[in-house]
Amino acid sequence: TLIPYSDEFEVEKKRSILNLISDEKLRVGTSKLFRKLKRENHEIWIYTTSYRPIWKLKIIFAKYGLYPNGFINQKINQTKQKKHNSNSSKNPKLFGIDLHIDDSKGVKIEGDSLGFSTVIVDPNDKDWVNKVISEINREQQKTNSRNQNIFYHEDDYKQVELVPKENLAELLKEAENVKDFAIENFDGFGYKDIYVRGDSKFQLIDKQVSKEKLEKILSDFPLPKYDSVSTGIRPGEMISKRTVGYGKNYNGIFFQFDNDLISAIWIVGQIINNDEVVFEILKRIGQEWSLLLMDWNKLQLVDLRNEIQLKKYVMNNEL
Repeated sequence: TLIPYSDEFEVEKKRSILNLISDEKLRVGTSKLFRKLKRENHEIWIYTTSYRPIWKLKIIFAKYGLYPNGFINQKINQTKQKKHNSNSSKNPKLFGIDLHIDDSKGVKIEGDSLGFSTVIVDPNDKDWVNKVISEINREQQKTNSRNQNIFYHEDDYKQVELVPKENLAELLKEAENVKDFAIENFDGFGYKDIYVRGDSKFQLIDKQVSKEKLEKILSDFPLPKYDSVSTGIRPGEMISKRTVGYGKNYNGIFFQFDNDLISAIWIVGQIINNDEVVFEILKRIGQEWSLLLMDWNKLQLVDLRNEIQLKKYVMNNEL
């Protein structure tokens, strides 16, 4: 699928001292695909029925700066299948693999029979990378449907929130009040009192942000969606009503709605491990409805319509 036997597909050119050990090359698009999947925190395993030793497989990928999480060659494959009384050519399920990519239609038939997901890539398919990415996103959605709940800690509620630009002056004043309060109430070990922020005069719901339009924007990015959201101090403790989340437990972008209008949008932890994607998400939402980002943890206010300001904030913070 990735390493050609002859010239069935175009390969990536790479000069490397490791070519002295192995001159085998990888299919064009492999580096691009691997780096995208790594940025999105996917595990990548190489599963082959070749008898190449593992060290040689590692060298083939290391030449391109690629380091898969693991390797399965024919020796390992046969040992595992024998242990589980399996006699198929491959059985990714035995290795905990969620989606297997192959060029053999026979493996797809085995997958349908044994219950493992397979995407078949034709050697002549020049758009194979996008096909794989689409199948991975589809598989992710299937996984999400089996686990329909995402969690945010109650202390993170609206600590990093998106708010109307009409509240700019009010937010700056409130941030100064928080800062003064923190200085006055810190005794060297902790805070003697709790500061409670007031509600802004101009509410997000006044912007008439439709739930459908916000979901359409977020659907353009590789974020799993959850229509059921829990909060509290541990996952599943209590349901956060009329809330939708995108991401994973403790990390993502959340919003609340009332009669299909958005009443709150906030960020928890790291939305996704990709600064460029985070930048695009916040830019599109901010520009669509003229919103600001208020980070109460760091007392930072960011105009999401200002790309320079937004990029600086995203690069310096794990969102």
